Amino acid sequence: MDLIKKSGSLKLHEEINDVIAKVTLLIKEIPEFLALKLNLDLCVYVLNVVTNMVKSKKIDVDEIVISIMTKIFELDEQEVLSLKSQIAYLHSSKAVRKVSNAELFFKALKKKFLK
Repeated sequence: MDLIKKSGSLKLHEEINDVIAKVTLLIKEIPEFLALKLNLDLCVYVLNVVTNMVKSKKIDVDEIVISIMTKIFELDEQEVLSLKSQIAYLHSSKAVRKVSNAELFFKALKKKFLK
């Protein structure tokens, strides 16, 4: 039923689950990703990917990152608290970066013309 559009909380729920599924696959493509359980670099990567994938301002990016990491690594309460503090640190140090539309446009042009 592609003719009927999803709206409201159903659309948000679908977007959240799509982001979680895509980022989970990206992480699982990393060789020996289980060794990177609470690695700060992995946290920066996941946070940046999720930040750039989420379109709605109603979605809490930090909660999605925590859900992804908990789903993949089966984190306990102490590890979730550690992850939350890592995320807070990354936000305060401005390590999270939203890629602008201009950057995406120029990257696509460069890719197209350098083939």
